[in-house]
Amino acid sequence: MTDAQKAEVDAAASCGITPRETMELMAKQVGGPEHLGFIYDDCKNYLCTKRMTKMELGDTRGDALITNMFWTDAKIKADSSHFGDVDGRPIALLVGVNNHKQTVVFGAALLYDETAITFSWLFDTFASAMSEKKPQTILTDQDKAMAKALASRWPETYHRLCVWHINKNAATHLSSVFAKYKDFANDFSTCIYDYEDEDDFITAWNEMIEKYGLQENEWLTRLFELRKKWALVYGRETFCADMSTTQRSESMNAVIKRYVSYKNDLSEFFEHFERMLKKHRYEETRANFRTSQSRPYMPFPVQILILSIFVRFDKINKI
Repeated sequence: MTDAQKAEVDAAASCGITPRETMELMAKQVGGPEHLGFIYDDCKNYLCTKRMTKMELGDTRGDALITNMFWTDAKIKADSSHFGDVDGRPIALLVGVNNHKQTVVFGAALLYDETAITFSWLFDTFASAMSEKKPQTILTDQDKAMAKALASRWPETYHRLCVWHINKNAATHLSSVFAKYKDFANDFSTCIYDYEDEDDFITAWNEMIEKYGLQENEWLTRLFELRKKWALVYGRETFCADMSTTQRSESMNAVIKRYVSYKNDLSEFFEHFERMLKKHRYEETRANFRTSQSRPYMPFPVQILILSIFVRFDKINKI
C-alpha cells in the first residue's frame, strides 16, 4: 500500500467506515479492485497493526479484556464546572444539560461490572477528575447497587429516581392492575406529578392503595418508602433543569450505538467516541452563534427584558 492509500484508509476508518466499504470506494475511484495494488486482507492487516501499536500497556487486563476505565477532557471539565458496550463491558455516561437545553457529556467510563464497588470507583474517579466537585443533584434508574454507592460516596448529592423507569417498572409489576382497572394509570400518574403538598400526596396515595386493594403489594410498598426520591412534591425546590427522567442518558446511549460497535477495540472506541463528542460540541457552538447573532421579534417591552435574562427565550415565550 502506498502512503496515499494508507492515508485514505486511515481517514475512512476514523469516520467509522469499514475496511470492506473503504476498499469498494477506492476500487471504484481507480476503475476496479485489480488496479488498487493491494487486496482486502492488506487493508485489514494494516489497520490491525496500526491499532496494536497505539495500544499502551495498562489499557487491558492480562487476558486482553478491558477493565474499569474513566476519561474526561478539558471541555468536559468546563461543562461540568458550569453546572454501550466494548468487549461486553457496560459504558456509564454522566450527562447534564447546558444553557441551550442540549445534552452535555460530563464524563464516561467503561465498567468491568455493575456492582456497588464498581459504581463507588466511578463516583470517586469522577470527583477526582473534577477537582472534587460533586453534582448537587443526580438522576438515575432504580439500580440498587448504584444507590448504595451514591449514598456511600456522594451523601450530600440529592439523588432523584427517573420517573420514566418507575412507570416502566410499574407496567411490569402491576400489569394485572393496569389491565383490570382503566382508571389506575391516571391515579398513579397523578400521585407522581400533580401534588404540591406532601400531606395531599400521602392522602392520595393511601386512597389509591385502598381503592384498588393493593395493601399487600410489595413493589408499591418499596416504592412508597423511596417516595422522596421520585414524587415531584418532594423535588419542586430542587433545580433539575426540567429533567425528571434519564431520557437524555438513554438518548446518548442510542447515539453512541450509531458511532461504535461491540466489535471495536479500545483504540477504535475512543476514536469514534471523540467523533461523537465533536459533533455534539459543534451543535453547541451553532446554538451559541444563533443566540448571540439573532434576535426574535418582540413587540412588548417585557419580552426584551426576558431576553436579556434567559438564553432560551423561545422556550420562555411559549409559557
